[in-house]
This record gives sequence, C-alpha cells and structure tokens, in this order.
Amino acid sequence: SKIAVSPTGTFEFRNYYSADWSSGDEVKVPITLVSVEGSGTAATDTTEATEATDATDATAATDATDATDATDETKPTDTPATTSKKLVEGETFIGYWTDYATSGIKNVAITFTADYTGSLSVGMGIGVAAKPYWYEWDGVKESWIDTKEGTIDAEGWSIAVEEGGTYTVVYDTSKYELSYNPKDDTYPGHFEFRNYYGGKDGTGTITITNIEVNSSKTSDVTAPEDPIDSGDSHEKSKHDGSVSENGVPGVWSYKDGVLSATLARQQEFPKEPLTLTVGYDEEYYAKEGKQPTEGVDPINSHKFSYNSFGLSGVGETVVVESLLATITSKVPLKSFMDGGGLNVVNKSPADTEAAKAAKGMAIDENSGYWYNDMGEDRVKDYEEAGVEFGITPTFGYFIEADESNPLGTYFNVYWDVPAEVQQYEENGDISFQYWYGVEDTEEYTEVESVDLIGGLVTYTQTETIKNPGVKTVTVNEDVTEGKTSSAISYADAGLDSWNEVKALVFTLDASSDLDKLVYGVGTSVGEDFNMYSPEDQNWDYVMLNSKAGEVQIVWFVPTGITPNAEFGNFQFGYWYGAKGETELDSVKLKSVDIYYSEGVQPTEATEQTTVDDFTPLWGDANCDGAVDIMDVIVTNKFLLGTGNLTDHGKINANVDHVTEAIDSTDSLNILKLVVEMLTQADMPIESK
Repeated sequence: SKIAVSPTGTFEFRNYYSADWSSGDEVKVPITLVSVEGSGTAATDTTEATEATDATDATAATDATDATDATDETKPTDTPATTSKKLVEGETFIGYWTDYATSGIKNVAITFTADYTGSLSVGMGIGVAAKPYWYEWDGVKESWIDTKEGTIDAEGWSIAVEEGGTYTVVYDTSKYELSYNPKDDTYPGHFEFRNYYGGKDGTGTITITNIEVNSSKTSDVTAPEDPIDSGDSHEKSKHDGSVSENGVPGVWSYKDGVLSATLARQQEFPKEPLTLTVGYDEEYYAKEGKQPTEGVDPINSHKFSYNSFGLSGVGETVVVESLLATITSKVPLKSFMDGGGLNVVNKSPADTEAAKAAKGMAIDENSGYWYNDMGEDRVKDYEEAGVEFGITPTFGYFIEADESNPLGTYFNVYWDVPAEVQQYEENGDISFQYWYGVEDTEEYTEVESVDLIGGLVTYTQTETIKNPGVKTVTVNEDVTEGKTSSAISYADAGLDSWNEVKALVFTLDASSDLDKLVYGVGTSVGEDFNMYSPEDQNWDYVMLNSKAGEVQIVWFVPTGITPNAEFGNFQFGYWYGAKGETELDSVKLKSVDIYYSEGVQPTEATEQTTVDDFTPLWGDANCDGAVDIMDVIVTNKFLLGTGNLTDHGKINANVDHVTEAIDSTDSLNILKLVVEMLTQADMPIESK
C-alpha cells in the first residue's frame, strides 16, 4: 500500500504489557528497545505515498508478522560463516535463521562438495513458529513431516556424488512461518543439516561451501542407482501400525505329536466404547496420588484381560503376538500414534517397570511385572538417569492416512509385542495406549481423545499330544451366516470312549476373499451341549484376510474341558464373514480332523475284585481320582441301565446311606459335591 511519510513526522512504538509469571505471581518487567531500522525510497513529493520496492532485503522486511507475505523477488542472502564447514558421517551443521533474515524466508539452498565418489544420505530439519515447532524433510515422501519430538523418523535424502563435485540442495520452506527467535533464546529459531551416511564404509566427508536463503537456485542432485541404508539409529520408532510384523492367523503345523497354530480372538463393545484421552496415563495419576476409574476419569489406555478374550495359558502353551485396536473419532484423522504393554515375568529383562523401580523412577518401589513402550526421548531420559533396561522399549507405532488407508473416523491399528519380549509373557493383561492423533485439516490440530470400540489378540498356541492319533470326518455341509453346523458325533469318527480329544481342524470352502471371518466352536461334555463362545463374554474366534477357496481353522479344546468321546458331539458356528461391506452368506464345512490322545483303555471288572482294603473317595463314580461332572453322568447312566459301574465305583457313588441301593438322591448329592455344597467330611450321609 502507499503510505504518506512526512520528513518531520513521528511514529510511536508502545509496550502495553510485559510481565514475568515464572514465580507464579505477576511481576511486571521492562523491555529495552535496542534499534529501529526503516526502508523505502525517497519520495519526489512528500505529500504523496512512496511505494516499498519488491527487492527489499529479507533482513529488512517491512512486515515481520507474516513470513508468507515476502515476495519471490526478495534478494538471496548467504553468510560467510558456513564456508568450508566439513561434515563427517553423523555430524550436523546448525544454522540460525536470524543470521540470514528476520522474516520472509521462502527457501534455503545448501551447496557442498564431496571428497569421495559414491552415495550420500543427508537430513534436514527446520524450526517453525507454531506447533509442532519442528519439521523434518523426508527424502522418500519428498515432504516435511512432524516427527513428534523424535518418536517418528524421517528418511534421509539419498544423493549420488563424485569426488570433487559441487552440489546444491534446495529446501522449500514457503508453506511455513519459520521461527526467528535469536540464538540466545531458550528455543532459538534454527535449522539442522546432517550428513547421515557417506560412502560405502561411512567415511565420506562433505564440505558446505555456501548457504543461501530466498535463492533462485534449484536442486542439482540425482538419486544413486542403489539407494543406501542410512544406518538409521531409530529403527524401532518406524513401526507401521497398519500391519503386523508378527504371526498371521490361520498358519498351523503338526509334526510328531506337536500341534501349533496362530489364532486370533476378538472382543467388541461398540455400544459402550471406551474413551482414550492423550496425556492421562497411570504415572500422571500416581503423581496426583490417585487411582483412576475407567469410564469416569480421563485416561489414555485400556487394559484387556486375557480372560476377557477367553484366553488362558499365556506364558505356557500360548504366546501373545499382537493387539489390533478398533478406533473411532469424532473428526477425520490423518495420523495416529499408539503404544502398548503387557504382563511379563517380574524382574525379567522385559520388565521395564522393575528396571525403573530399581533406580527409584517408577510409580512406586514395588513396580514390576510389566513391559511398556515409551517415547524415544523418555527412554533416553531414563537411561541418562541410570536406568538399565534389559530390553530397550520400542518407541510406539505410527499410522498415517494415504490412498490405501485413509483413516478417517473409523480404522484399525496394530501394536505388536516385541519378539524379544514374548518369551517373558505371563497370564494377565495387555494394554493399548493412545499417544496422539492429528486431525485431517491443513492446520496442525491435535485430537485430544478417541474411542476404543474393540480389540483383537493374535497368538500362537502349541500343544504336545501324548500317544497321538488323528481321525477324519467328512461333512460337506453349507453353514449359513449366524448359524451352527449339524452336531457331529465323536463316535461317528471312530473314536473309542477312552480317547482324549485335544484339538479339531475344520476345513472350510469359502467362495470369496474375506477381510474377517468370525466363528465359534462348541463341544458337549456327556449329553449336554456347551458352546464356549457365550454371548455374555462378547468374544469370538477370528480369521483375518483369508483367501477364496479352502480355509483351515484349528481349535484347541479349552483347558479344563474333556469332551466325551463315547457320547459327545461338536459343532462349528459361522458367525460373520465379509470383504469390505460385502458379506458372505455361507461357507461349506467340508471335513474335520480330530486330533486326540489314545488314552488308557479300562480293564474289565472281575468277580475276584475285593473291596476289603478299599478307601472310598465319595462321589468318584468313575474312579478317576477326582469328583466332577463326569461322575454325575456315569451315575445317571448306571441308573438308566445304559452304563456300568465297577465295584469300587458303586461304593463311591453310594454317598447316601439312607437307602442301600444307588438312586437319584445319590446322583444329586454327588452334584452337590461337585459344586462344593457338600464336602468329603459330610460323607457318607447316614439316616437320622
């Protein structure tokens, strides 16, 4: 704009308010005006406005409040201080924006020479005036990225160089208002140019010969034919949350009696989602001397108990490998970061909390039994304070929106259990933690909270079957979505009554690829059918990303369950299957392989059996050394005339001596023993 300026005119610059609040109270302080600098051209008529020239030096920009107003014709500036600055591998040059201009910087051109022929990887970071205050150039994405204080890494820019050659790299900063804080500020406005890697053996050196801002130069570098490994020291912060690097459900093997399978189970609660809020972790509440209540107090994490998935045997026959969380947000997201943790053996190399407690830096001195991911900066702080982690925590998982995975308001994100941690797992809980999210808008906007509506654990289970055998049943039945198959009898497969069923392998035929196949399996004990995916538990077995055609599913008999191979049966439930939004109406159950242990064939009772020296175990009708529901069943079969009891079994079953013969009252009292309404001390029941 044109501004009329009088030779005798004045201007006023005022300090309306300045105060120091570091003590908690307002303390008014002065500021010192050290210089005033103006620019312009002489006016031919003082009554007419003069027009500022477009070629004004960037160090004298008339409007320092908006760096984006600087014109493309701003004169380039450089500084002799950068001449002949050598950078060996791993070395960084730090430049301060105020050495070049006080506003209006649109780009920075760095010229250097190389003392070798080969590949070079360089990095660049810039300080900006608003959140997130720092960006790194990613040479693969060819864009600036927010590294979240170093928890996410930017890839180096790979360049082909020749010995003695001169090269210029130009970084466009026009999208950002840079920070022009002076060098002596607590947070000086600066940039960093780094030699990540030079030469095949990493000994190559480059020499910076010139740095220029608002330059008209263009980058004159080319990529090497074989891009180099930058030797990134933060490999663990690069985990991609859109995929799992661990086991895949559906993979299984069987050899020499050892059956191993990678499986998945899910738990969903869409009607009552859990809100996760950034910054409110357990340590936050510990410092406040408070125990948070989930659903009442804001918290950034949720602990899933393995029992909530119907999962047992963790740390024994089961190894948990990953947790997949389903997230919803009120606003679309373009990036998301999470971490996790789980129960581990106390004071093992994986116990990060015990390591912190040993140096007095945990929630309390008794902390332990737990592994936690941590941000890179936090890990460094702990290590500098003397904490010795047996296994260095990983730095979380990151997921960013792209064409194949737009995130939006509904998405899934993984947390993998580190491979070196898995050997120290224990039964208990696994935790999902929300670290931060960014709204999908041009302006950087962090999202305070999101909702967790479900979780899925992937695990590998391995069982050793003694004296193993395998029987196959051909089925060829279509199972409709939401329904179960017809009951399949163990006896029809040719099993004997003493065989112990250990696992079932279902072979299905699906007519299309499926993102998710949700299923359940049930077996009966005796003549009672029990489905081990009860609705009130709200969990199911899951297959992910299965292909059209033959699909095989392994199901291990749950701990504490003994299918009755003589009279029992089992079923397969097809609950849901879909590719995208297209659901699959049914799958064909082709066949089932039954893996079992031969067991011990019972011997026939003889008339020579004596009972003189026998000590009864009241209620143990089948004489297996335990009183359980099977004793009720065999007693009932004896009363119906469809089963027999040995002489010892008859003594054990006759718990009620009111009558001499075994009757339904004995069966009822055996049941009371099973549910602990009666004890062995109450036996036998005598007439009054």
